[in-house]
Amino acid sequence: MTISKIEIIGKDEMKLALGRSPDLADTLYMRAFFDLKREYQAYTETKAQTIHSYIEEHDFDPFDILPG
Repeated sequence: MTISKIEIIGKDEMKLALGRSPDLADTLYMRAFFDLKREYQAYTETKAQTIHSYIEEHDFDPFDILPG
C-alpha cells in the first residue's frame, strides 16, 4: 500500500523552485477560496429558507410519517 503525503514548503523555497514569487498564484487561490465559500453559504442559506417556507406553508410535521 502506498501512502502519499503532501509537503508544504516555505515561500523562499518556492521562489527558488519557480524562479519567481508565487504571489500571483497565492492571490488567485485565496480569491477562488473565498468566492466559492461565499457562493456555498448563499446557496445553503437559500436552501434552508426554502425548506423553512415549505414547512410553514404546508403545516408539515415530520412525526406524522412515523408509525404508531
